[in-house]
Amino acid sequence: KQKKKSGCGVHQCQDCNKTFKSKHNLKLHQRIHTGERPHSCDECGAAFNTLITLQVHQRIHTGEKPYNCEECGAVFALSDTLKKHLRVHTGEKPYVCDECGKQFTESGSLRGHQRLHTGEKPYSCDLCDKTFAYLGALKTHRRSHTGEKPYWCDKCNKTFTQRSSLNLHRRVHTGERPFWCETCGETFVWQNSLKEHQLSHTGYPCSRCGDVFPDRSLLYNHNLGHRWRDKQVKRAMQKKAEAGNQQPV
Repeated sequence: KQKKKSGCGVHQCQDCNKTFKSKHNLKLHQRIHTGERPHSCDECGAAFNTLITLQVHQRIHTGEKPYNCEECGAVFALSDTLKKHLRVHTGEKPYVCDECGKQFTESGSLRGHQRLHTGEKPYSCDLCDKTFAYLGALKTHRRSHTGEKPYWCDKCNKTFTQRSSLNLHRRVHTGERPFWCETCGETFVWQNSLKEHQLSHTGYPCSRCGDVFPDRSLLYNHNLGHRWRDKQVKRAMQKKAEAGNQQPV
């Protein structure tokens, strides 16, 4: 369906009223409505509505990556992918969360983040019905059922369910210790190890009363006192309740 608006040389789509300067562009546009995809890939059979879209797709098979980053030399198959990558260097984060103001480099990252505010968890596990906000989180979770560990260390052959766990493990082999104590300069492989170490400078606080101890064992003994007193209070309340129940009518 197409018609030419009288007197202005503009071609209009009768399905959505969008206008085009040429009949050819209108014809290409109308494939969105008709579903026509006349251009197909000889390698995999995928079909596309325009020739240029097919040519871009074929880079998956040829490995062609004509767009390169002048900052770091990284190459990309699509110009849009290069534009997104450049934000790593420029620091540009054009997508902003209306709820908390957090900024993102990609619209998809913003949509995923917004689920923290809405509570939406559209991805569910068909084995245990647990739900997730992100598809990646679901895929990782499913490995707890299947036992799959697709990430392996090329140094010791240890396997992991997540790439991030593998990256952390590799520090054992590389000797990398990225976490350091500002008080004494000691370095650590793991952030949790640094946090534990820092308590040796600040002391070990009791979550019940706020008292601080220079040693973990002293804090442990102190907490035993809290637990003993809790038991004494509970016993006293039970005895009082039992005595009340035994009063003569």
